[in-house]
Amino acid sequence: MVRINKKYALLALLPICSFALIMDLPTSQAEFTLNFQPHGDGGGDGGRSGDGGSRGSRGQDWEFADEDMVQEMVFENGQEYYHVIIKDEYQDFSMDFYIKTASGNGYYDDRSTGPASSSYGSGGDNLRNYEDPFTFESGNGSGNPNRMYMRMIINDGGFEQEFLKAKLDKKPIITQTVVDTGFHDDVVIDMSNSNYDQINVAGSVDIHTVITDAAFPGGESDFLLSRDGGQVDVSAGKFTYTPSSEIGGSLGQYDYTDSDFDVYSVDWLEFCEPSQNPQHDCNFDSSSRGSRGGRGGGWDGGGSR
Repeated sequence: MVRINKKYALLALLPICSFALIMDLPTSQAEFTLNFQPHGDGGGDGGRSGDGGSRGSRGQDWEFADEDMVQEMVFENGQEYYHVIIKDEYQDFSMDFYIKTASGNGYYDDRSTGPASSSYGSGGDNLRNYEDPFTFESGNGSGNPNRMYMRMIINDGGFEQEFLKAKLDKKPIITQTVVDTGFHDDVVIDMSNSNYDQINVAGSVDIHTVITDAAFPGGESDFLLSRDGGQVDVSAGKFTYTPSSEIGGSLGQYDYTDSDFDVYSVDWLEFCEPSQNPQHDCNFDSSSRGSRGGRGGGWDGGGSR
């Protein structure tokens, strides 16, 4: 199991329940470029006038920037988004995503709670004081994929993986590279040829493995699935998402042709490494509340859900 530095894992999970990030590519439906750069000036507020700082130019608790994370509001074509950036593509873990708010309203005057994003979870004061980002109630895995753009990169020595969802109505592309002495493996799973209503359209999968070290079992070889594979049955991409009646169509149902995976039953705490989490030691209970002091209102939970 790849272990992600807990500091960044926390940052990654919090936006799923509350916030959102997106890219910068203007089109008719406001497609964004996921390049780990602020849409505006980096101080929040999606580039609207202001002097930046630890919060957005309008001072909302849910707009902020620090050395690890930026969250800003972006307003495009009548729709407001949360845009969240965690680190950059050269770190061991990084994420860039945009997620629609549950409505198209442009400006929010409430300084304590931002607009709800298209994900499930407890909002308002419940989220502001919520300490454990790993539980179901914090919204993990509940976002409506039809309402967000996302790019996530994991680097761990000779392992690199990228998740890229560059279109609102298309499924993602997942690429993975493993490099070791005398061994190189590339995997590309491209499911962007279908939308979330199509269950019988398979994505394209290719695997390229090159072994140059004779010490490996079987010796030197060069295998390319599309060239050397026999009968290949691809189920990647054969799934649908049905929105629920919850906010923004979140907490919907995934159905697969060849799986019964339940994202809502995942134990996210399994991904917490105590040695990388000295602040909490992976112990999230009432005794650790308030230990994130000094981060400002946005870091305390922001209030959107």
